[in-house]
Amino acid sequence: MIEALDTANRLFKTIDLGIKKYSDPMPLQTYGDEFSFSTDALNALKSSQTLHSTMESELEPLKQLVEDALSRQSSLTLDSSSTGKNGIQAKAQELLKGYFSAESTADRIFGFAFSFYNSSEDRTAFAEEMRGYIDKGFAQAEKMLGNLADISRETHDLIYEKIDGFIRQGEEQGSSMNL
Repeated sequence: MIEALDTANRLFKTIDLGIKKYSDPMPLQTYGDEFSFSTDALNALKSSQTLHSTMESELEPLKQLVEDALSRQSSLTLDSSSTGKNGIQAKAQELLKGYFSAESTADRIFGFAFSFYNSSEDRTAFAEEMRGYIDKGFAQAEKMLGNLADISRETHDLIYEKIDGFIRQGEEQGSSMNL
C-alpha cells in the first residue's frame, strides 16, 4: 500500500494538471505494473498536498514564536554570581519576572497556538496536534541553543498545563451537555 501511494505520488508529479507541469527527477519505476488513477483520486491527492503545505506555512509563525521566546529567555538568564554594571542584572531579573516570565511566555505561546481553534473541530485532537507543534518548536530551539534554561522548561510545563486545561474544559462542557 505504501509503495502504491509513493508511486502514485511520483506519478502525480509528472502529470500535466492544466495549471503547470510537475516533474520529478526520479524516474517512475512500475516494475511492469500498470496504474491508473481517476481524476477524483488525483484531485484528492493534489488537495491533500496543498492542505499539508498550507498548514506547514500557517503554523510556521507558531514554531518561530516558540523559538524566539526561548531564545530570549535563555539569553536573559544570568549567573547568580555575576554583577551587572548599571543595573543590567536587575533589569534582566525584572524582565524575567514580567514579559519574559515563564507564565507570560506560556500565555503568549498558548494564546497564539489556540487562536487557530475552531469550535467545530475535535477539541482533544486539535490540542494534541498543537502540543506536537509546540514540542517541535521546543526541540528546534534546544537544537539551536543547546540546553534550555530552567525557565524555558518551566514555560514548557506551563503550556502543557494550559493544554490539559483546554482539554478538560471541553470534556466538562461535553458532559454538561449530555445531562
